[in-house]
Amino acid sequence: MQRRLALLVTVAVLLAGCSARGSNPENDPWAYTKKPLYAGGFDLARVAGETDSQVFRVTDGSIAAIRVMVWINATAGGATVRVFDPSGNNVLTTSETIERQYGLQLGEWRVEVDGQPESAGIIHILAVRG
Repeated sequence: MQRRLALLVTVAVLLAGCSARGSNPENDPWAYTKKPLYAGGFDLARVAGETDSQVFRVTDGSIAAIRVMVWINATAGGATVRVFDPSGNNVLTTSETIERQYGLQLGEWRVEVDGQPESAGIIHILAVRG
């Protein structure tokens, strides 16, 4: 009797393993929460001595906060990065690598970069759910 029970349990475990599935991003209802809100970059050689900007929209009202990360890798010169919230308020100004978190504000955010003359390198900016 114990052999039969052990055999049934083994078969049940094996069958359960065959029917188990890993998460499929196409069927994951939370996949969008794992994507960044914004991932942008600026080539400092292209913006040297000029100002360039990019925008991103925040439309998900279920976000508690927005985390903005800036990486500046200037091999020559440098740059100033400014981030503006949807109201047009300058919430971040930096010339170095930094990370900040802000409360949820729906709408269009703007990122501006002022490149110093004869700059080279790259700037990466990432905004994710906080």
